[in-house]
Amino acid sequence: MSDLDRTRFKREINEIVFLLLLYQLVQFATVFGLSSLRTLWKVLTQRAGVSIGDSGTFVQGESSFGALSSMIGFTLGFLILAYWMRDRVPIRQIFKRGRRMDLPTFLQLFVLFMCGQTVFALSAAMLDRFFHFFGYSLADSVERATSVDPSIPMWVYVGFFAPLMEEMVYRGFLLQSVRPYGKRFAVLFSAMMFGGMHANLPQSIFALYIGMVLGYIAIEYGIGYTILFHFLNNFVFGSLLGFLVPEKGALDLTEVWYRLDLVFVILGLGILFCKRRVVWNGLCKHHPSKGLWRTVFRSPAFLLFLLLEGMLALSLIHKI
Repeated sequence: MSDLDRTRFKREINEIVFLLLLYQLVQFATVFGLSSLRTLWKVLTQRAGVSIGDSGTFVQGESSFGALSSMIGFTLGFLILAYWMRDRVPIRQIFKRGRRMDLPTFLQLFVLFMCGQTVFALSAAMLDRFFHFFGYSLADSVERATSVDPSIPMWVYVGFFAPLMEEMVYRGFLLQSVRPYGKRFAVLFSAMMFGGMHANLPQSIFALYIGMVLGYIAIEYGIGYTILFHFLNNFVFGSLLGFLVPEKGALDLTEVWYRLDLVFVILGLGILFCKRRVVWNGLCKHHPSKGLWRTVFRSPAFLLFLLLEGMLALSLIHKI
């Protein structure tokens, strides 16, 4: 890569990452602003002698209100991102179809995708043990990543809305904007940004793995399949399973997950062994240009992104 190309690439990376930071900032600002307005409304109605239940203006449940405000924030952030990226990555390019996925390929990729649950469990256990040496715990991080909320608005947000928006942003705008620099770089970079965005140490490692699988699917088969996979993970194997399976009883939720994880890991290892040559050839074929990653890790916007997301992730670690 020449000095001119490296300068242009660094400028593009800075612009893309700053737009993603703006996208997140709009989400946070929207949720914070709506929460502040809701708190003000409660104070005013209480002073006026009106019960909150009689006002009927705001959603009553904290979870429901959080889900609705998050969806509004997602939408506003997405609209701003789509506007600024309209020339670089038009909406129609995001939904451009790739190859058609047959049933055996779908099942194999789904198994590899679901192995991410084991990645999360192992990373959470190892990180928690590591921080225990220094007197800290990751219990809050794990709780935030695995808690299941039964409210309908939260189901809609986690199961449908978030997968759609996140796929359009990370496997859509982000991946497609850096795709000219090579498939492997596009998949890994978009996965890194997707993992960092979660700002939760074990969940970020999980999202990094999931992002690589979804990135490959988006490039080869199209974003429609990644939305489906993301939906299956969030809704079917997250919210729905957590709701249907009782927390206590003969077969609790933890035992169900352990059994499913074991099945997926065994099948996943078998698939990787059978496809080892295909995987290796694909990695060797799409090698990124020399100096790309060095430029990324020297980009001010990317370093700022890592700093902010890292601080948020560390805020979830508490002293024992």
